[in-house]
Amino acid sequence: MFAYVILFGAALAAIALLFWLITLPIRPLFKLLINLAAGYMMLFLFNLFSCLTGFSLDLNLVSAAIIGLLGLPGLALLLIVRFLLL
Repeated sequence: MFAYVILFGAALAAIALLFWLITLPIRPLFKLLINLAAGYMMLFLFNLFSCLTGFSLDLNLVSAAIIGLLGLPGLALLLIVRFLLL
């Protein structure tokens, strides 16, 4: 009976260690996904007010990633590139 208690405790410790190891490398990926979602929201809001400003940007993964990683300077960068290419 005592062996089962020790085995159960070791199994719980192994499972906790496994969950800790699994979540450890996911944190940067999770932060990147949060920034990507924030970039999409910023692009959506920017395009929502495009009728007032006359400027619009495409809503795609690359644009959202640039804005999500760089923030407002990324939005300015995309606007500058858009005006230089068109």
